[in-house]
Amino acid sequence: MTKRRPLTAREKIAQQNLRAIWQAKKKALDLTQERAAHQLGWSSQGTVGQYLLGRVPLNTDALLKFAGILHVSPTDIDPDFQWGGMVTTPSILENIETAAKARFQGAPEAPLQEAEIPRHVRDLVDAILKRARDGSLTKEHTAVLKSSLELMTGGK
Repeated sequence: MTKRRPLTAREKIAQQNLRAIWQAKKKALDLTQERAAHQLGWSSQGTVGQYLLGRVPLNTDALLKFAGILHVSPTDIDPDFQWGGMVTTPSILENIETAAKARFQGAPEAPLQEAEIPRHVRDLVDAILKRARDGSLTKEHTAVLKSSLELMTGGK
């Protein structure tokens, strides 16, 4: 078994925030780790526990999912997570749409302008397209996508 790397300072802050929000909201939202795992689309409560205990750093997908079930902004969990003005211009949104369509149609690497589109947005587009291709895109995924894109684009 390989030893996991320690969390960075930023990852520790996100984990501590996630744990504090979890502790503050789990009763009101009637959440257990098992229920959360089911709602998040994970196979077991162990995955939830790994994130809450900081054994695994939060990735973009996990951050957005936790924010969704806890009814908070992703920046409440990870203050450094960037939203808003980064993807609100029409040209950037068109670039995302064009690249997403090309990737869905099988282009190996559609031309996403890395300087214009944040890495977390490209990761989100790729994750959604992967699920769309393999038929595993659910209503829950669609809801997360919609709310994520609304946050990223300022609701436009």
